[in-house]
Amino acid sequence: KWSVFNKDEPNDQCILPYDANVAQYSNLIFDDEMADYLSGCKATRTIMILDSCYAGGFIDECGAEGRLIMTAADVHQMSYEGYSKHIPIENGVYTYCVLEAMTGAGDSDGNGLVSLEEAADYAAINLQDLTRNVRAILYDGIAGDTYL
Repeated sequence: KWSVFNKDEPNDQCILPYDANVAQYSNLIFDDEMADYLSGCKATRTIMILDSCYAGGFIDECGAEGRLIMTAADVHQMSYEGYSKHIPIENGVYTYCVLEAMTGAGDSDGNGLVSLEEAADYAAINLQDLTRNVRAILYDGIAGDTYL
């Protein structure tokens, strides 16, 4: 059990910042803490893109109206970093797929723009091809298409 923040969950998900010390919980960002932070945010739209293991668990805590959450892996899956199927990737495989989508490859409706929903769909399909069937998840609590 990772979390001391919420005792009602058997497992909490957390983000480990680059300089995190896993022995000190204060360095980690737990899903419960992120949900509390977001609930106090005055923004009408929030976008989260999480290229990390078990990221789908953040949807349970952080998914709400006005939020779009894209995750690199489902709640019980690892994400992948770097090299995949003979393609040199300098970051997470999901990030690679999202960036490829945003350069135009994900424009499924042919309107010359790539919405985050289109990017998520494109990335999910290509992520499964480049990994061992890792399942990317999209939570879309924003009506209509969302553009950056």
